[in-house]
Amino acid sequence: MRAVWSFWSRPHLSGRNFTWKTELHHRLSWILSVESARPHFSSLALWTDDAGAEMLIGQLGLRFDEVSTSLNVLAEDDTDWWMMGKLQCYAEQYQPYVHIDSDVYLFQPLPEWARTAAVVAQNPEDTVAALPWYDADRAALMIRVHGNRRIPEEWTWYRTFSPVQTAACCGIVGGNRTDLLRRYADTVLSVLRAPENRRAFDDWDDKRVLNPLFEQYLLAACAAYEGVPITYLFESYGQAVNGGAARLGFTHLMAGSKVDPDLMERLERRVARCYPELYERAVSSMEVLEESAAKDSAPVEDEERVGV
Repeated sequence: MRAVWSFWSRPHLSGRNFTWKTELHHRLSWILSVESARPHFSSLALWTDDAGAEMLIGQLGLRFDEVSTSLNVLAEDDTDWWMMGKLQCYAEQYQPYVHIDSDVYLFQPLPEWARTAAVVAQNPEDTVAALPWYDADRAALMIRVHGNRRIPEEWTWYRTFSPVQTAACCGIVGGNRTDLLRRYADTVLSVLRAPENRRAFDDWDDKRVLNPLFEQYLLAACAAYEGVPITYLFESYGQAVNGGAARLGFTHLMAGSKVDPDLMERLERRVARCYPELYERAVSSMEVLEESAAKDSAPVEDEERVGV
């Protein structure tokens, strides 16, 4: 099975996604995510754009068996929807795969039951207890009243007929039913790209909170609508962040973990110890960034002083 990563650089560069303690830690996480998974998969693939390829391959020196810069197609899309890069990646996969977020580390192979699943995801999430992240009713109302009025059939069916309203955490996601995963991704992208819907969601206080709804809730909805069960690595979020994750050799640095000083120090030590050459490249890349930033911020002398 293939392991796939995606990196749409524009949300990261604009600060529209969740940030790390420093940019160095973001880059070190990429190194650990890719290199920890490398021994466990037949091939590694990256879906990104030109700027992302320059950072991950040109600067950090990460190696992939396949690289696509098709995320350049997102040049005009709204960076508040930072998960659109992942969705575009899912929409282009035709072979069985697992997509791994760059803050997820796999220190052991995935179990066989996960590799052979129709659809696999990290863990189910309780949407009722996680408002406003999963405010499906308000989001649907915005589309009906201010958008193009087209709610995907899967969304309506799931909201109406499913007794269980869960979402599928996509820290790791994929499977063998790539046809279903493509349809799901295309469905969500069509909702987000509709001009009327873009204007409608611009009136939301902070529409970034809806990223989990569109990526994770609608994955669960599309799978349930088609009668395809999702296989979860963990039974719950709690299990995914405690002993259950450790037993599978799985770590996901979610949300606030990315700025925790102790965890970031451990990340630095781990990468420096296990991948010293890549660690040095990450540090060097930051020095280049800092020099460039210093030049950009330096005051420009007037023409008379420089003799022009």
